Amino acid sequence: MTQDSTSQPQSRVMGFWRVWGLAVGCAIGSGIFMMPTLLAPYGMLGLSGWLVAGAGTILIALTLARLSTRMPKTGGLYVYADSGLGSMAGFIVGWCYWISCLTAVASVAIAFISYLSAYVPLLIQYNEAGLFACLGLIWLIIGLNIRSIKGSSTFQLITTVLKIVPLLALALFGLINLQPAMLPEYNPTNLSPIAAVSAATMLVMWSFLGIESATVPADNVITPEKTIPRAIIASVLTILALYLLVSLAVSLTVPANELKNATAPFKLAAERL
Repeated sequence: MTQDSTSQPQSRVMGFWRVWGLAVGCAIGSGIFMMPTLLAPYGMLGLSGWLVAGAGTILIALTLARLSTRMPKTGGLYVYADSGLGSMAGFIVGWCYWISCLTAVASVAIAFISYLSAYVPLLIQYNEAGLFACLGLIWLIIGLNIRSIKGSSTFQLITTVLKIVPLLALALFGLINLQPAMLPEYNPTNLSPIAAVSAATMLVMWSFLGIESATVPADNVITPEKTIPRAIIASVLTILALYLLVSLAVSLTVPANELKNATAPFKLAAERL
């Protein structure tokens, strides 16, 4: 009996919800928490940027879904580039994606420790303490991934839900207590509507980055040719709906002139509510 028919089925532990949690969890990061401030200068056209970027991301998701159906192999973007464009293209894509992941890991760890320092001042008072805390966090997650794909994917799903719940709560309370008088202007900029929407779309597009991670662990996914396409499309729709509702709730809670200068727009909206 070949290795494919014995070891691979045993390693396929990720179903729809685990793959969905991977894509949504990797996409929802620090970007959304500052986006209301970045979009405030563009008024209502800034909010429309979510729809344009979301439509483009759905097209990307459909492309990735098609590729994952044709090539359900571990590696994601690297596999697609290597198979379709050759080994050089595959090397460049794989290398660049790896570097971007390393940068993201460092950024997220530093951001986490920065927020944690509000409760543990020692982390910011002594650089060494913050450094060891960052490294400890990174190696804790690495250890979890090395130990078990099932355990790490479960952890990913749980933390994704824990991120979504407060955002949904903020959106719900914000829309219940909305103040229509706080609706921003249609186009407060000196740009044409098309230019304003284009600028806003460029800002929000990177908030969708991370959905491609659903294609990477194909060998650990149950029936990847079906599960990955469904999960990646569902994740984009989930992210788009959540981003749009949250941004609208914040815009209807905090005046635009305050949002433009806010360093923590979600905190400001929560205090108002």
